[in-house]
Formats: sequence, C-alpha cells, structure tokens
Amino acid sequence: MHYDADNHTRLVETLSLYLQNNCNILHTADAAYTHRNTIKYRITRIEELLHVDLQNASARLNLHLALYLNHFILMN
Repeated sequence: MHYDADNHTRLVETLSLYLQNNCNILHTADAAYTHRNTIKYRITRIEELLHVDLQNASARLNLHLALYLNHFILMN
C-alpha cells in the first residue's frame, strides 16, 4: 500500500482482483480493463516486492486474508 502511494501504482488493486479471479490473468485483465501483459508485469512486481510466490496456496491465502482484513478495518 505504501509502494502504491509512493509510486502512483495500483498493485494492491491488481492483487485483489487477481485473487478474486482465482489467479487467472485473463479474467483479471478483463476486470481491470487492462492488457494481460500489464497484469503479468504487475503480478511479477508484487511477487518481487513481497518476496512471495503466488503459485503457493498458503501465500495466496495469507494475502487474501490480509486484503480482506484491511478492507474490513477501513470500512469500520
């Protein structure tokens, strides 16, 4: 989130859409109205910044929960 704010990117939004779309690049690109190569780049950048492998189910679950909890906290 800090990276997004500092660099004017949308990586958190991309990650959220990616997880919501069962890690499907094409569906995520459609949902974000963005080219699939842009989504691929963003996912790679997210993995680099967070030092995670989004092919790992535990990593995906942890990130999904973190995003959900952040959304829940911000809404209250």
